[in-house]
Amino acid sequence: YLSCDVFERLAVNLPARDSQKMIEPEPSSEIVPQTKAATPRQVEAFLARQKACDAKREKKVNRVADELKPSFQPSVKGRKSSGGDGFMERLAVAARRRERRELEAAERGARGGDEENLECTFTPEISKRAKAVERPRRSCAELSAGDALRKETTRRLLMLRREREERAKHNFQPKFATSTTVESKLKISSDPTTYLERLKEDADRREAALQAKRDETGDDEDAELTFQPKLTKCPAYVTRIARGLALTGRSTKKVEAPAKPDFRF
Repeated sequence: YLSCDVFERLAVNLPARDSQKMIEPEPSSEIVPQTKAATPRQVEAFLARQKACDAKREKKVNRVADELKPSFQPSVKGRKSSGGDGFMERLAVAARRRERRELEAAERGARGGDEENLECTFTPEISKRAKAVERPRRSCAELSAGDALRKETTRRLLMLRREREERAKHNFQPKFATSTTVESKLKISSDPTTYLERLKEDADRREAALQAKRDETGDDEDAELTFQPKLTKCPAYVTRIARGLALTGRSTKKVEAPAKPDFRF
């Protein structure tokens, strides 16, 4: 079965199966080949088809890769080196510059500091009074403290000058009138003994004003009540019954129920 070509095996049209042939034959010692081996021409045709399929697949893969490939090509700008790696060239140039600076420093140290002194052309002018007075020089801390104190003094002087100028612009001077005829309403200092009585009088006066206001409001409300019902005379027997019930109620007394004890057993 394995020695037979798969394409040849699938291309053979098998006849209809018979019920008698479906019965398995008895096993025999001899092996009879059911199919024939593929010819060299068939093998070459199969390999040619496989090669054509591979070429078609590779062509499709290349086409898809070309479609998905980005079209943007960035341009990198930088210093172009004459040859070799740019980073290594920069390291070499830095090393040569460092060696040159070290050589120049060594030459200046050998010749002395005369060339450096030629650049210092500032000469301070010292007055005769400063030369005559012999006093110790101030330290850096004293100079810093003096400068800070002078700066603070100048700032305060400028602030005072500005305040004086602002005050000169606003020359308004109000006049306060003092009156001695005004008397306190509570009179705590002049008449402290009658303070509570005066408070009570004020409360009574306020309550009387409120009561007068309430009476006036009540009269106005009563004036609006204009309904006057018509009363008919009650019959004589109803009057007698009412009088008898009133007399009976006065004579009878209600029997009060005994109170419950407050304690429990």
